[in-house]
Amino acid sequence: MKIIERIKTHSLATLLLFILVHSSVIAAPSGDATYRIIFRSAMDAPSDDPDFQENPQRYFELYTMNSDGTDIQRVTNNMIYENQPDVSPDGKTIVCSIHLNASHAQGTDPGWEIALIDMETGEMTLLTDNDYLDYGAHWNHDGSKIVYVSDSAHRTTADVDQVLPQYDIYTMNADGTGVVQLTHAEPGDVNADPSFSNTAPSRILYIHSSGLSGNFDMYRMNSDGTDSTLMLAHSDEILAINDPMFSPDDSMIVFGAKIRVSEEGNPIYNVDALNPADGELTHVTHDDGESDVIPQYSPDGTMIAYYTYVWTGEGNTHRIKVTDLNTMEETVLSKYPWESGPSWYTVETQSQETSTQETQKTIPGYPTVTILIAIIFVANKIRLAHSHIVQR
Repeated sequence: MKIIERIKTHSLATLLLFILVHSSVIAAPSGDATYRIIFRSAMDAPSDDPDFQENPQRYFELYTMNSDGTDIQRVTNNMIYENQPDVSPDGKTIVCSIHLNASHAQGTDPGWEIALIDMETGEMTLLTDNDYLDYGAHWNHDGSKIVYVSDSAHRTTADVDQVLPQYDIYTMNADGTGVVQLTHAEPGDVNADPSFSNTAPSRILYIHSSGLSGNFDMYRMNSDGTDSTLMLAHSDEILAINDPMFSPDDSMIVFGAKIRVSEEGNPIYNVDALNPADGELTHVTHDDGESDVIPQYSPDGTMIAYYTYVWTGEGNTHRIKVTDLNTMEETVLSKYPWESGPSWYTVETQSQETSTQETQKTIPGYPTVTILIAIIFVANKIRLAHSHIVQR
């Protein structure tokens, strides 16, 4: 009889151990992160529509895709000209430049504004609202600040041809408040293409040229505008530097390098990377007669995305490409001839909170409270069985 009771006791103890092990609340590691690219495209535009032929920029919208060009999803549908989108670190909000008079707006025209766009709803919120240029916005590493370019001369369409520009770097809070001017251009000076570092303390990369020369040099400064330092000057090999951006760990800087001007007068850019520690340059792309511009590292630092201008007899096309830094293999992602402004962002496939909640549900169909009651019940059975054994 004692053997039978021992067997019963052992079985109940085993069941208790099973429940305890499988109902333990263990915070499983967060799920894998995937990297997507936001970009501008007119892929859904009515190509045969005369209005599209006359005003193509009205039909550019924002889309996202995987890093291999698959799973394209449309974000906006508003007939507003959006440019250079940048997704917040939490993946929820886009900051970009928009032009409400989108017919034939150029990158330096008055009327550009900075706006936020909700990734899920497409709802837009203006952060600037004036008659001059605000352009080229980027988030900082925690999504609390935005850096951008503004024309301190406040030129409008009425006087843009009579007044010299004074492009400066500004920052503001994520809601548009707390605007701070960081640079102070003289008439004809251009400070442009700002971007934040990805680690603290925050620093800002930007380019500078004097007297409308177009000979852009690369600078770095603190996020409050102090300690401006020359990082790379233009030269005979690099005629101008554009769109510098840090790698995820801030150990490298990728940028567009103007290497020559074609016989037709078109600027030819390649993608280069600078090691700020020793000044060493790496050529990511090479001179093939096309222009590779606005490069950006992927969040894991293994790829660089950019877009390429290809000049044709009737103008140019632009397609998004990525280069794998492990193999230096270049891949064309665009299937449509007018896509540009690629920018990476991270999508968490499973959050820490969700993972913990799912780990708690260890016995399908039974909530945690039910499991606890079962544990108490089994414990009592074991205690009673042990009591009977002792009595006999």
